[in-house]
Amino acid sequence: ARLEELYTEVSYVGAFNGNNPDRLDALNFVRDERLCASPARMVQRYISALLYFSTNGENWNSADFEEGLEDWLSPEHECEWEGLECTEDQIINTISLDSSNLSGTIPFEICELPLVEEIDLDDNEIGGKIPLNIGKCENLKVLDLDNNQFVGSIPN
Repeated sequence: ARLEELYTEVSYVGAFNGNNPDRLDALNFVRDERLCASPARMVQRYISALLYFSTNGENWNSADFEEGLEDWLSPEHECEWEGLECTEDQIINTISLDSSNLSGTIPFEICELPLVEEIDLDDNEIGGKIPLNIGKCENLKVLDLDNNQFVGSIPN
């Protein structure tokens, strides 16, 4: 119940009631791991898993990565997952998964990664709207989303 409470603060009330399978899958992934870590690390792990589930990670193409993308959802620290880069303190600051056959949508929770400076997801099949809060990512310097299937306008 504590994990669900923590992740409800990051997502929204009702996020795990079954109407959003991606958020429920991310919650269950972290819950099933039985990882014991700080709340900040648990949130980072949840958001990383949520990115995987909401962009159909099982269909990602790892041709552009030396290590492949098979390490996603592994027991390793998420900073070891291909396409994520972190600070010395193991806090995600870069998401780089361009040309990887991502589809689905970008979860709005991505801006809950406090030190993310770069989101590079160009040349994929991501659709839906760009999250409205993307402009509120405090440290975001690079947002590379061209050549996707987004609809609507670019948020401020």
